[in-house]
Amino acid sequence: MRHAKREADERAADATDTDAPEPGGPDTGEPRAADGATARFPTADEVAAGDEAVPGGLVNRVVGVTWFLVATYVRSGQVLFPLVLLGLIIAVQSGMPASPGTSFADAAAFALPVFALTTHQLLGAEPDVQRAVSVRTAGSRTAYLAAGLFAALFVNLGFLLLSVASALRGPLGAHVLVGGSVLTTILVGLAVHLLTYLPGVALGALTSRTVTGDAPAEYVALAAGLLIAVLPGMASGPAAWIALPLFRLLRAANADRLALAAPGIALHVAVWTAVVTTAYLVLRLRARSA
Repeated sequence: MRHAKREADERAADATDTDAPEPGGPDTGEPRAADGATARFPTADEVAAGDEAVPGGLVNRVVGVTWFLVATYVRSGQVLFPLVLLGLIIAVQSGMPASPGTSFADAAAFALPVFALTTHQLLGAEPDVQRAVSVRTAGSRTAYLAAGLFAALFVNLGFLLLSVASALRGPLGAHVLVGGSVLTTILVGLAVHLLTYLPGVALGALTSRTVTGDAPAEYVALAAGLLIAVLPGMASGPAAWIALPLFRLLRAANADRLALAAPGIALHVAVWTAVVTTAYLVLRLRARSA
């Protein structure tokens, strides 16, 4: 009897030593859900699979990728190039006329390459491998492209405000205000700058590295794009519709007819921007790589 009891005790001890702890139990240190099941973080595939995989859904992911792209661009130091360019433009503008129309029109026209260069650099700042990760984080290529454009609009907004502030010095110093109001004058400055702000972002996106390839092709494309966007506008025939109406804007401002010409110029800019943005999105969505 004692021998049989000893063998039973030994078998019980062996069974206790060989049993593995329960997954997710206190011995493994894994987190547990309220119902006792093991808590598990979503994988990268699940994050990209649908809105339910990430708290906040699509909007939350697009906002996160947008801020990441802005931070990547600023940390790269490339933001200094358009900043220096804008500084040179402001220095040139310091001696220009004090009329609100001419000041804002000149500032907006000169700011076009700044907006285009900023977008061009920002959309190409990410390494290719990191871009693929960002696409998965955003959930889809379309969401990632939207985040890139939002990031470009945000960074360029700072340059737009600097340009408006620099052009505002003339009217304020000469006490030549639109409707006698500082606020109205500022709103006019913002509205005039929108005529180059939006197309500048679109042009910079279309000529970015993600579309044209690595340097020097990307910079050749940017320079060619700026020339095509400006030079045909010097003519008055059908060729002028290929370009942005910058010369129409400047002529209207100098003739003090900006208010009358603004609707036609705005429509031309809206159509031009829509065409260029659509071309960028189509090329990016049809591309094999991210």
